[in-house]
Amino acid sequence: MSAQEATSPTNNNEHPLRTRRIDLRLSQAELERRCGLNTGVLNALETGRASYPNSTTLAAIARGLDVPMQTLFDEFEMWNIKRRLVS
Repeated sequence: MSAQEATSPTNNNEHPLRTRRIDLRLSQAELERRCGLNTGVLNALETGRASYPNSTTLAAIARGLDVPMQTLFDEFEMWNIKRRLVS
């Protein structure tokens, strides 16, 4: 189990994707390159302009962050639920 897998994001206000990326000291552009994503994809997810990535994008991000895809999906789900409750 990797360090990223063992610890989940703790800041409830930030998107878990942003928290994990910052923990790895990666810029959005660096993680997008690492994942093979188009520019702006991570920003859209981290700011909530896009709620969920498609499965291909989610898998690429999970590989780029070295976490299981299911873990990342669960974090997206919890963040979106919390965001809807606050709205």
